[in-house]
Amino acid sequence: MRPQSDGMAERFMRTLENMLSSFVSNHQKDWDKFVPILMMAYRSAEHESTGVSPCRMMYGREINLPVDLLFGKSPDGPKSSISDFVNDLEHTLLTVHEFARTNLNFASDVMEKNYDHNIHSKLFNPGGPVWYYQYQRKSKWMCVICEDMTFEKRWFLERHILERHSDFAWKCPECKKMFQRRNTNHGCKVHENQMICFQNSTGRREKEAEEDLEKFKRDEMPKKIELVDNNGDEVEVASRRNRYARS
Repeated sequence: MRPQSDGMAERFMRTLENMLSSFVSNHQKDWDKFVPILMMAYRSAEHESTGVSPCRMMYGREINLPVDLLFGKSPDGPKSSISDFVNDLEHTLLTVHEFARTNLNFASDVMEKNYDHNIHSKLFNPGGPVWYYQYQRKSKWMCVICEDMTFEKRWFLERHILERHSDFAWKCPECKKMFQRRNTNHGCKVHENQMICFQNSTGRREKEAEEDLEKFKRDEMPKKIELVDNNGDEVEVASRRNRYARS
């Protein structure tokens, strides 16, 4: 599993990064010196969701801090034997973990309530107006001129019409050859934006030919395109706004 997919680890990295940003110098080259101290502070701090520190969750006791050397620490009761210590540790861990689970469940309910704050459920009554999806049958794009050529994508058909059923071509300024496609890889180190548009019927070129090409795409090309189903019957091309109907 990729480390980026572990949400808990990534969230901790964010917390550690925020802590380091408060102590690291401007050159940001001494961040590794603060990691042990900040980790000690993190492990000894009470977690917001569990209500206990990570050290107490792991070892059943709080970490020994430098402040304990100055003011002392309350002594624990004497342990008569190793078995008593093990029993007390087991009981402490069970108590701490049960307390943490209770707090985690409560924190989860709070987060769920905050997340669902702006969500409002909608109840539907029998016979009431609803919106339903108007399913469109699987269809293909057909060239009106060829009739036997269909394409899955519309832009495939548009490219076919421009190459086979229009008098527009592209001329390479380096080798002076004509090509049906603008982005044809013919060996010359010429970018497709440098290709010269040429109209065979009128002899126009460059900007004038490109204007005629845009007019052809807008006015003539839609007349050469049909949307048909698997049986070859024409299907009405519905706009995106009309794909949903109200009953």
